[in-house]
Amino acid sequence: MAAPSRLWPDRPPAPTPTGEQHEDDSATSVPGLPAVPSGDIRKVDPYAVIKAEVAAHRHDVTGADGLDEATAAKLAACDGRTRDCPLRSPVYRDLTGDGHDELIMGIEMADHLVGLRCYTVTGGRLTRVMATVVQPTSIEIAGRDLIVWEPAGTPHYAVRSVYAWDAHRRYMEFKSDEIRRVGATPPPRTPERHR
Repeated sequence: MAAPSRLWPDRPPAPTPTGEQHEDDSATSVPGLPAVPSGDIRKVDPYAVIKAEVAAHRHDVTGADGLDEATAAKLAACDGRTRDCPLRSPVYRDLTGDGHDELIMGIEMADHLVGLRCYTVTGGRLTRVMATVVQPTSIEIAGRDLIVWEPAGTPHYAVRSVYAWDAHRRYMEFKSDEIRRVGATPPPRTPERHR
């Protein structure tokens, strides 16, 4: 494999952005919940977490906190035991590498959308460290990376997006995305027979 060769080396590069990027993506304390002095996120009711966030952002219809009216109404009545509760089962994994689990929640919305949210305990307070809306075919964890697969719009391809903990920003940052071939593969070619 050859080393990369830079094209048009005499052209000036684009300027480097200054200041924080993605300033709207930052850790936020979940309003309306008691402190978690033990630091154990498993002692927090995951349904109460989502309900507190919905109450704080009840009129948001777009963005990471946005919910359609039908989903918001179902969440208000949800305790995790009813069939039409739009919350997926809570998942606990150490995403930050500190040896303590984080809470990962998914909210099923209209049009196969999922509100994907991650929480940790910081200084005894429950803190949201990721919020995004995705249309997943699957969601995975590999090591400490959260991986979302979504349709690419082209048959047999999918978008693979990776989110990883950024210790500097103390947030699950969007790390990368790529389009990958998935699903059906062409049948193997049969060698031609010579007559």
